[in-house]
Amino acid sequence: SIGIFHKVCGAQMSYGVFNQLVAPSGVEHCVYGHFISPSALNLIVAKTSLLEIYTVVPSVSPASATATENDKGAGAAAYRLQLTYQTQLYGNIEALGVTRLPVYNSETDSLLLTFRDAKISVMHWDQNTQDLAVISMHYYENDKLKEGFEGYVKPPQLLVDTKNCCAVMLIFDTKLVVLPFTPSLMLDMDIDVAERESERQRRPIQPSFVIDPKTMGIVNIKDIVFLHGYNEPTLLILYEPQQTWAGRTALSQNTCAV
Repeated sequence: SIGIFHKVCGAQMSYGVFNQLVAPSGVEHCVYGHFISPSALNLIVAKTSLLEIYTVVPSVSPASATATENDKGAGAAAYRLQLTYQTQLYGNIEALGVTRLPVYNSETDSLLLTFRDAKISVMHWDQNTQDLAVISMHYYENDKLKEGFEGYVKPPQLLVDTKNCCAVMLIFDTKLVVLPFTPSLMLDMDIDVAERESERQRRPIQPSFVIDPKTMGIVNIKDIVFLHGYNEPTLLILYEPQQTWAGRTALSQNTCAV
């Protein structure tokens, strides 16, 4: 980045210019799934604002390459990563998630990306254009949710339900955003099958909503996780009703609760 400072008509003015010369190389987030095709296993890597998709392909090892017809199976299986796609985004990726939307190309996975301070995008791979396509974009940066704060230490935290029913994003360290996915079976059986399928394809994600844990007495959230084995999406929340620090362990300890 370059700072420019000059005077115009006696007034002092400054501008900021940013030009990225070298692509990011440090990996911050990564997930895997069947993203490009049902038969291909992909590794999705986030390098700050650079998104890369690798395909896991078999690689013939020297031992197996020189094997005879009788002992071809003796060589150890080896794999390598082949870069399939990369793109530069207009923002730093704060979290990645993979889900399989029940009604949107259920043979492949979809990708969820979060950005500061409270943005989330849902994407999938378009087989026709061989490029990323946006399913939905969500924005939750308003003064009511921020509660008067302007800066936050923690980025938004993203979780996907174990049964792919919904996704949850913790924003501003205080609010839970829920993105319900449209189920594969609609309860309203009076609607025509073709019409019902068209409606599901048009809206793979239902309208999102925000939960305020403070109304349930939950403050200072430390971590959240989805639990397995439940019929409905169930969250386990670790929070600290009364905060403490190392200097007060003699007076206040074991302050976290679930």
